[in-house]
Amino acid sequence: MLPELSAAGMLVARKALIPIDNILGAWVIGLIISSAIWGVTGLQIYHYFTKFSTRDGPFLKSFVCALFLVDTLHLSLISEAFYVAAITNFGDYLSLGEVTWSQIAQIPVGVIMGTMVQLFYAYRIWLLGNRSPWIPAAIVVSSLGEFAIAIVYTHKAVQVKFYVDAAADLPYATTSLALELACDIFIAFGMVFNLLRTVDRKGGAPQYLKVLRRSTLGTA
Repeated sequence: MLPELSAAGMLVARKALIPIDNILGAWVIGLIISSAIWGVTGLQIYHYFTKFSTRDGPFLKSFVCALFLVDTLHLSLISEAFYVAAITNFGDYLSLGEVTWSQIAQIPVGVIMGTMVQLFYAYRIWLLGNRSPWIPAAIVVSSLGEFAIAIVYTHKAVQVKFYVDAAADLPYATTSLALELACDIFIAFGMVFNLLRTVDRKGGAPQYLKVLRRSTLGTA
């Protein structure tokens, strides 16, 4: 049975609570956005298999399915970590500073998913660029560099129990994110460069290029 509190006592008790907006609040916002993106991805895959996959081989179809499964696993790990922090350990503020297994596991799963997409785009740009190796090579190098550093970061994270002890590992995370950004820039440059070069060579935008542009923007 809860003790009776005066209005002043209730105000003091409420003010005594630790604000967690910058922890669980930011977490739930990110989870909502990730779930929305996951839903959009599922819709794209549905349209792909119902309208556009008839001419694709089994490898590409399997790649699309594998990518969606990895994305689903990544979202599941993030959701599990949030459930533990917000529900299982409700009211235990000290547990918010602990690193859980699902928080660590989502790091390699996320980087595997990103590497799959980046290497696919490298192959795609290689084909569009008449097999010119320079831009695809930059994508592959930055993508594999990001993957390697993320694996090292995961190995370091396994040895950490509290976030406060993870400050020494921050350079690994920063470098991995910087390489991911560089890889995305190379991909965007390669796609735009090849599209513009094809338009200049053809003297206009034929129908297949219009379709390719819509596909590029729709799957980016």
